[in-house]
Amino acid sequence: MKKDFFGEFELATVLKELKNNKAPGVDSVVNEFLKYGGSEVSSKFMKIMNLIFEKGQVPSDFRKTLINKTLIKTLIRF
Repeated sequence: MKKDFFGEFELATVLKELKNNKAPGVDSVVNEFLKYGGSEVSSKFMKIMNLIFEKGQVPSDFRKTLINKTLIKTLIRF
């Protein structure tokens, strides 16, 4: 039997810390969806996170941002 890296307690702890009213990432998922989506959303999210930890690879889409680093550096100068 495989061991999960993330359990319900860990997920609940992390979700409590998420701030509301933040812009979504490239996946268009807002924090409120993860926080208040109920047990089905939490269960699916936990499965995804455990699979990532089991495989040891973060999907490339998880690393993408809508604002590229060059734009951020430019904005910081002003």
